[in-house]
Amino acid sequence: MELLTITDAASRIGVSNRTVYRWIADGTLPAVGTGTRRRIAVEHLDAVTPPTRHRTPATTGDVRQHILASAATVLGAHGHAGLTIEQVAAASAMSVGGVMYHFATKTALISGLVDEFLDRFEADWSASRESGATAVDAYIAVSEAGPRQQRTRAILLAALDDPSAVQRINQRVKGWYHEIAMHSSDPDVDLLRCLAADAVWLYGLLGIRPVSRAEARRITHTIA
Repeated sequence: MELLTITDAASRIGVSNRTVYRWIADGTLPAVGTGTRRRIAVEHLDAVTPPTRHRTPATTGDVRQHILASAATVLGAHGHAGLTIEQVAAASAMSVGGVMYHFATKTALISGLVDEFLDRFEADWSASRESGATAVDAYIAVSEAGPRQQRTRAILLAALDDPSAVQRINQRVKGWYHEIAMHSSDPDVDLLRCLAADAVWLYGLLGIRPVSRAEARRITHTIA
């Protein structure tokens, strides 16, 4: 049986130590030991996970998006360490229980933010292709349009602490590159253009500009 300290349990769930102590005091969360030496069994964390109930898809989607937007704001302002269920609840003007109804843990919030980011990029890419751009040109165009830097940087940095999130990003990007290669008459050149565009994008997230935006755009569009 894996035992967690109060701090580790609070971090795993995404709430404050005070909230964990309150749950222990009112009998919601079982604990062993006394005082500051109390420990929480990992399997007992399910005791503070809200039960699944029927929700209408439209309402669920709207509320989830509202929570994710608030979580992104908190994450961008305070970083991974400052992201807690309580902070997100305050930012979204909801109760802690209301947030946990949709995202039971901090990890679930970050996972939702990562999936939202990937889905948004893919949707923009598809829209550009539907307007007549080739797969590679559409990919580069979406990359050049740029994400909201602070929010995206915070999401990706937080994702580094979650191997499953990193794996999902890897799988999606590999899938995008595979699709570009499948629709290209010269896959090596087009994939090189994508790699160049992604390098510019990632450098941009870090505030690094080896060349101007105009020069970067010229290079990615003239590689041959």
